[in-house]
Amino acid sequence: LEAARLEAARIAAEEEEAAREAQAQLHAATFIQSHIRGKLARGQYSAERAAVIRAQMAVRRWILRVKWTRAREAREEAERVAAEAAKAKAEGNAAVFIQSRVRGAAARNRYAKERAAIISVQMCARRWVLRRKWRRLEAARLEAARIAAEEEEAAREAQAQLHAATFIQSHIRGKLARGQYSAERAAVIRAQMAVRRWILRVKWTRAREAREEAERVAAEAAKAKAEGNAAVFIQSRVRGAAARNRYAKERAAIISVQMCAR
Repeated sequence: LEAARLEAARIAAEEEEAAREAQAQLHAATFIQSHIRGKLARGQYSAERAAVIRAQMAVRRWILRVKWTRAREAREEAERVAAEAAKAKAEGNAAVFIQSRVRGAAARNRYAKERAAIISVQMCARRWVLRRKWRRLEAARLEAARIAAEEEEAAREAQAQLHAATFIQSHIRGKLARGQYSAERAAVIRAQMAVRRWILRVKWTRAREAREEAERVAAEAAKAKAEGNAAVFIQSRVRGAAARNRYAKERAAIISVQMCAR
């Protein structure tokens, strides 16, 4: 019974250790997956942010170059107009030259404004495309974070269910083992009580037989004494009592050996 109880306790301990190992492996796998997803999402976010920053820097550099080019062209145009005006004035055609220069300047200003408007439209379109891409990337990042959170919550629920199942199984096995041990212990106690009752009955029977035998011997001794054969009768009674005692001891020893074997 003790060996069965120890074996049941060992099996329950091994199952509990296996459940703890499975729980630790599940927790480690969930932890590694969440960190890998987070690292990938952070890497993708960093790459997209760097791309957006590079695009912004390129656009700003291009705007600065355009402004600087326009300023340089305007300065060169002003110098050229001044030189041509001086030359035309020297030739007597200053009025015509100024009119042609004014018309040319107006046309160039109109062209510059139209070109600036087109560039503004292109920049707005590019900004809209970039914002759309950014919104999509942000939505994808949030979705990945939500999925990772849901998977982590599912892993925690699975871990809790595994722990609850292990706890219930261990308690059920313990209850079954305790019930089996209690039943076997009760059976052993009943067997011991039956053996003790049998021993008491045997002892009582022997005592009663010895008392009856003593009374019978006393009666026969009194009768033999009356007849003059008391000595011979007493010797025969003593030898008979010794033989019966020897037989009773041998019988008790044989019964004890049989009980131990059973």
